Amino acid sequence: AGLALPLRMTLWHPNDQMARLSAEAIQADLRDVGVEIELKGVFNAQLGGVRSERRKTRHLTLTSWNPSPDPRDIIGQHFDGRSMDEESSMNGSFYNNPELNRLIDAASVSAEPQTRFRLFQQAERLVVADAPWIFLGYRNLFLLRQPWLKGPILEPFGYYRLDRAWRE
Repeated sequence: AGLALPLRMTLWHPNDQMARLSAEAIQADLRDVGVEIELKGVFNAQLGGVRSERRKTRHLTLTSWNPSPDPRDIIGQHFDGRSMDEESSMNGSFYNNPELNRLIDAASVSAEPQTRFRLFQQAERLVVADAPWIFLGYRNLFLLRQPWLKGPILEPFGYYRLDRAWRE
């Protein structure tokens, strides 16, 4: 991006073990490319407040998103340039691309699944090429299931709660 290195930032992250481990991995990976990250673990209420700060005063945050299966949930909410204002926005990078907005509109009203898929795929490629976020990856979740394993093993948001499971 043409910025002088090392680039120094603070990464705010949830104050739990899984988030801390993820933040440490991000810190190590970015150090290898000249980005120095200071970690700041905070409670979720604080993190929510940071994510809703005014434009141009936002902090780098480690977040996750559990959307519905519709791609509009991520692309529309996080990258539609018409969904932001100066005070707060789900579009935390304040990204606005008229071509993306057009693709979101066309895909959102399409009743043809293949057309909708193709349009959202074009929208995704445009967002990735413009890189308003640092896309780090995604977590794979696997479900344990045996006839003798009982209890609510997988919570609705995809987290294992083995402390609530038992063997029968």
